[in-house]
Amino acid sequence: MVATLQNILSGLMVLGVAQGLLLGFQLFQLRARNPFGYFNLLLGVCAVTAIIAEQWFVFTDAWRNFPHIIRATSWAPFLIGPTAWLFVRSLDRPGMKAIDLVHYAPAAAALAFFIPFYLQSGEAKIAFVDGTNSIPIESSVLGVAKAASMIGYLLAVRIVLGKGFVARGDRLTGQFRRAVSLFLAFLLLLLLVFGSEHILGELPVSSDTLAAIGAAVFFYSASAIAMTQWRDFAFSLAPASTGTKPATLAGAAEAEKLLDEATALRIYEDMRARVLEAGLYREPSLKIDALAERLGLPSHYLSFVINRGAGRNVQAWLNSMRIEAAQAALLAEPKTPVLDIGLAAGFNSKASFNRAFKTETGMTPSEFRARSASQIAI
Repeated sequence: MVATLQNILSGLMVLGVAQGLLLGFQLFQLRARNPFGYFNLLLGVCAVTAIIAEQWFVFTDAWRNFPHIIRATSWAPFLIGPTAWLFVRSLDRPGMKAIDLVHYAPAAAALAFFIPFYLQSGEAKIAFVDGTNSIPIESSVLGVAKAASMIGYLLAVRIVLGKGFVARGDRLTGQFRRAVSLFLAFLLLLLLVFGSEHILGELPVSSDTLAAIGAAVFFYSASAIAMTQWRDFAFSLAPASTGTKPATLAGAAEAEKLLDEATALRIYEDMRARVLEAGLYREPSLKIDALAERLGLPSHYLSFVINRGAGRNVQAWLNSMRIEAAQAALLAEPKTPVLDIGLAAGFNSKASFNRAFKTETGMTPSEFRARSASQIAI
């Protein structure tokens, strides 16, 4: 039974390392969408992947062939809490500040503490392990410190997500909030396992191994959530669209503060593709608040992104897509009445169709059709 459990855990750790490498590669490719947020997720994924790799060597007793793997990642758990926290902070301020480096200080201090051990020979490290009959005091102290760091940071993350994001209910923060809550519950149970090791002695599966697997599941889940719900990076702390509040100068200023040019353009292209695919522009009564609600974006952010991407206000942007559709129909359907084409494109009257079409092209729909027909005849 124990051997079967060990084989299962060994296989899970191998899969965990492979999954970590794949996620790390994907996060690296997507880093431009939110450099600060994805950097911290990538750092966290790298940390837990390395921790799992070390635990596999220890769990399978392969460390004797590679003694320098011993304690190689003992400092890395101090990255788990800070990277999760800084990922969440990137949701309302994409850029990194100098003060953020303070969050990495515990990991740096732990790394410095272990450097003398890392500089020892492989033989000395093997002798250290073979000569250790109980959990070293520094391991106990560091274990408590690691647990306190992770629980403290994740509680802070949970509080921030609960206060600032509940009203919005967007998928990124909702799913991430659930992942944090589950990992917190896991950490509290892990403390019981950690305490049992000190009372009962060595267990079939160490708390370090369980911690590595749990941290991997959390960070891999967080990364998957971030990659599938990446649009919400730019919008997570923005006030939700109320359906009645118009876009304001204050809202535009907030959007400009949170969205850099490249991010705004990426979001614009994705949003435009969604509007075209769904044919939303064909709805004559579609206004900014309704469009924002359909797309799941704050209305003032929607206005900002369209202005950045198309250089127009929302209504003019919708009309431009309607006119593109009308132009294609005027050429493809020469016998269809102009009014029918205008109504199908999303205009609510012939007058509004003619006015918008002439503003955009310099001619009326009838003139456009006649000129196109004469050019084809020639």
